Amino acid sequence: MEEKELGKKLSKTLIQIKRIKLASLADMAYLTHNQKLVLYLLHENSVNGSVLLTEIREKLKLAPSTVTPIITSLENEGYIKRNIDKNDRRNIYIEITSKGKEYTNMVHSQVTKNINEFIEFMGDKDTNDLIRLMNKTINYFENKERGK
Repeated sequence: MEEKELGKKLSKTLIQIKRIKLASLADMAYLTHNQKLVLYLLHENSVNGSVLLTEIREKLKLAPSTVTPIITSLENEGYIKRNIDKNDRRNIYIEITSKGKEYTNMVHSQVTKNINEFIEFMGDKDTNDLIRLMNKTINYFENKERGK
């Protein structure tokens, strides 16, 4: 195939993949992307049940002005609790509630189910080939970003 034509096909495919919302693997439409990220981070990284608000900001690379409304909305919906350190009021701990855990567990189950269906559709060999090629693609772009 001609190089120009191959480039067009690749571009079209990448655009189509980008349009696919992986979040649609689970019915999570009513939460924003950043709200989902915060819940996922809390679910996966909470030690002793809570995470410092500053750690959430750092891990998600979000400005305080972005994180504060996310935390407030999740708290208002009952997904998280905010606890202020009595010894140092600058330290705010965020804790996922049972409602938040139930939600993230439900999402995880839906995503796992859909991924398993995808693997069944693709087959083991094609799935492994896809993983290998996607990792190779990631490697290419990471090296390009570093200037290699």
